[in-house]
Amino acid sequence: MTESSFAQQQSPTDPSADGAITLSFMRAVYNQVDWSATPLGPQDSWPALLRLVVDLCLDSEFPVQISWGPDLLVLYNEAYIPLLGAEKHPWALGRPASEVGPNLWPASEKHLREVMRTGRAYHSDDQQLIIDRHGYPEEAHFTFSLSAIRDADGTVVGLFNAITESTQHILYERRLQVLRRLGTVSITADDSLHSTCRAAVEVIGRNRKSVPFAAVFISESVAHGPQRVAGYGFDESAAASCELVELAPTSGPVLEVMEHVGTELVAGLRDQYPGVFEPGPLGPLTPDQAFVLPVVMLGTRRPIGVLVIGVNPYWRPDDAYTAFAAMMARQLGVIMTDAVSYQNERKRQKALEELDRARTEFFQNVSHELRAPLTMLLTPLQDILNEPGIVLPAAARDTVETSIRAGDRLQRVADELLNLSRSESGALMPDREDIDLASVTADVVEGYRSAIEGRLNLRVDVPGEPLRAYVDRTMWTTIVANLVNNAVKFTPEGVVTVSLSGDDSQVILTVADTGIGIPQNEQAHIFERFHRVNHVDQQPGSGIGLALVSEMTAAHGGSVGVTSEPGEGSRFIVRLPRYNGSAVAADAAESAATEPSTEFTGEQPRLLIIEDEPDLRGYLSKLFTKDGYAVEAMGDAETALTFLESNAPDMVVTDVMLPGQSGLEMLGTLRQDERNARLPVVVLTARTDPEAALEAFAHGADDFVVKPFNSAELLARVRAHYQMNQLRDNAIGQAETTVGQLRQALQSNRTIGTAVGIVMSRYELDPQRAFQVLVRTSQQNNRKLHDIAAEVVSTGALPGHAG
Repeated sequence: MTESSFAQQQSPTDPSADGAITLSFMRAVYNQVDWSATPLGPQDSWPALLRLVVDLCLDSEFPVQISWGPDLLVLYNEAYIPLLGAEKHPWALGRPASEVGPNLWPASEKHLREVMRTGRAYHSDDQQLIIDRHGYPEEAHFTFSLSAIRDADGTVVGLFNAITESTQHILYERRLQVLRRLGTVSITADDSLHSTCRAAVEVIGRNRKSVPFAAVFISESVAHGPQRVAGYGFDESAAASCELVELAPTSGPVLEVMEHVGTELVAGLRDQYPGVFEPGPLGPLTPDQAFVLPVVMLGTRRPIGVLVIGVNPYWRPDDAYTAFAAMMARQLGVIMTDAVSYQNERKRQKALEELDRARTEFFQNVSHELRAPLTMLLTPLQDILNEPGIVLPAAARDTVETSIRAGDRLQRVADELLNLSRSESGALMPDREDIDLASVTADVVEGYRSAIEGRLNLRVDVPGEPLRAYVDRTMWTTIVANLVNNAVKFTPEGVVTVSLSGDDSQVILTVADTGIGIPQNEQAHIFERFHRVNHVDQQPGSGIGLALVSEMTAAHGGSVGVTSEPGEGSRFIVRLPRYNGSAVAADAAESAATEPSTEFTGEQPRLLIIEDEPDLRGYLSKLFTKDGYAVEAMGDAETALTFLESNAPDMVVTDVMLPGQSGLEMLGTLRQDERNARLPVVVLTARTDPEAALEAFAHGADDFVVKPFNSAELLARVRAHYQMNQLRDNAIGQAETTVGQLRQALQSNRTIGTAVGIVMSRYELDPQRAFQVLVRTSQQNNRKLHDIAAEVVSTGALPGHAG
């Protein structure tokens, strides 16, 4: 080849305006270079091998660099220029590699020399290098393969370096990883906005190369301005007053020079770029630029805060870097939106819970307020009817019975309100027991007979034999009563039929009537709470009776349905699992304790009554006084506790809901005193749910009586607990006496044993003779053996032998 041979080869580039084919750019450059001024010399002096390799290099569209000879003189093609840097082209052609890339030479010389020496190729993927190709230190990544160029005898005379840059790919993956991690920030661990920002910044900070420093400033009020809530890399003393956040950008990132970066930041970058911070032309560098971006939550326009994103000093803030910062700010806005939404949802949930709690408490209070006067209404009326010495005229007796039925109806309303609140709070749990549904159902239905006598024909079809099942007695009674009450209410005349049947797996209750019926469009809603059928002849009702039937049935794992035709009547069918009922309840009834005696023997028992309702307190005082108790009655827990400090009653009867300290709180305090640890306490309450009983027993109650109560039952329960406590105290007293006697005997034996030992030692006797001496001395002095032994232990000698 001649010197002009590089120019003679044409490149298939685009045609020029006149249609001629232009020469290769790099071939033209090579022909313009004064090679005689380089260590390579003029082109016509180049070895044929070099000219061939250069031809291959120039023809390649892949970046290629040739290092020739011992000095590794640099040659390259057009595709390599962006990797080299335009500022060094064409100056670098023909110059030693140590001059072309002085910053790379310390790290690359070893590999270059090794391939030149051994001829073995060297390969590297995505190698990180800090290079100066655009007038500033720049992080770059390259994948390359160094191959030996050999002459005819196999000597390595140069290196062929096929190389490609992977910097953009590496940066893209790093930034994508940051954005992915931001997308996984959890807002459920801590629902505060500040902690969410801290979690987001912690995720950002895991990649210090992408974001060497960062901070989030939130402006929660105009008065206080933006406040730093999270960050890293700043001087703490300066970060809070960073002037950047005062820019408060409203759209797009703003690039600013930073003045407040900390020494921790430089140390962090040193870890990311090992070797770069050694003394040299490229380091160390301190980040001094940052993107300042508005953080806007979804659905709003005004920024809630500012995100400061530090710029890596080894990267230029180009369009890709700017877009990355903007995406981080947008993602942070999404996270903060989720956090605020979660906060609002938590607040809404707490408000709903508080509403449920307040509603439940309201229903409980209403139930209590109704039950207290109901007790005063029903209990005396029942006492009048049951008192043997009182004979009422028929009309008066009817009036009393009517009043009792009205009170019972009001009591059912109170129970329904309480049961409804329990159902809404998920506390409607059946307390199952083995009961005879046939007898319970018949008893409930019979309670309606006198009220409808002469108007309706009430038919009851229940098995003659016991039909046992495991159900909640109170709930079953409510189910039957509500269905019968509903049938009676909407049957002006005709027949109401209640039937009960069952097999091995279930029991079936049917309540049918010949009343006004239910329109077809209403039947799907009658079991909904507070729903009332729009009848022409509207009947009074709360709209919760059938809802409770449905919910109590469901609580047992059963079902309820209805069929009805307007003008012809309705049929309700309840199906409950039987749960293989057995004779457990019957056995328990047979083994139950006999009714306690109705008369007290000995000293009059002392009873403390605590009830805030004056009328009921007065009634209870008269009731128990008449039954033989010495009664002290008080209206609140604090007064009762003061009374108990200096008095010791035999029994306590207390209401649960009291002004100030509740009855259960008082009971807990009372049980902490050893003197009252075994004092029998009977609790009165308006609550009927099982949880109320469990709560009372957990606080140390001995019994639990629901208002309104039957006075005879209350007297029997209190009397039974008093008598059981007396028996228990007597047994404990006898046991303590026995223990004391045993302890005294053991102490006496120890004293006599010690005295025998002293006599054996002092008078040189064997154990039997020593004991006989103690017995004889006791007889001679007419004193107890224990007293003689005690004197021997005290003086060390027999009486009269001291010294």
